[in-house]
Amino acid sequence: MLIALALPAVAQRSWDTFAAPASVVLAPPAQQAGATSVTNLPTDIKMFDGTSAIYILSVTNGGGTFTATVEQNSTTNIAGWSALTYALATPTTIIYTNTYNGNATNQVGTNYYLLPGVFTTPTAATSGWASTYLLPAQFTNTSAITLPAGGATMIGFNAGDSKRYIHIVFTSTGAGTTNFCGAIMTGFTHGAVNVVQ
Repeated sequence: MLIALALPAVAQRSWDTFAAPASVVLAPPAQQAGATSVTNLPTDIKMFDGTSAIYILSVTNGGGTFTATVEQNSTTNIAGWSALTYALATPTTIIYTNTYNGNATNQVGTNYYLLPGVFTTPTAATSGWASTYLLPAQFTNTSAITLPAGGATMIGFNAGDSKRYIHIVFTSTGAGTTNFCGAIMTGFTHGAVNVVQ
């Protein structure tokens, strides 16, 4: 007697970044004026596994620093929040040229990547090779993230090892500063059923 089990094709989920991971809005887009600190409501991340990403979009008119501190807590209490350990992505510009048309300057595509590391070229004399590679970002950061005047920031963190709730504290130091910010978290979950329970 032959018994066949229908096992889920977990490896295939890496080909689908729309339906396979789950995304949750950590901080809805909002305006922040003056030298203030604003904290969004706690988000329950118990369903997430492995390394998740948080994307923070920000716009500021300058006049001070604008930072985001991601914190975690086992409960939703006001007290007990601690800094989340994360890896910070590196903003990297990569320019692609349409060589088919003779490298015309008006046919250049510029992509702005948030890479999980830094491009590094070793010294051939000491390493024995000189090919450029991506040196992975380290999951050792806990400090506030300085947000760009207009752009995107990405961090990665281990959702499975983190506490159940997270939130973000947005802080501005400029009295005449107007900021706009928002954040989304994306990662893999235990299963789609856990998202709707």
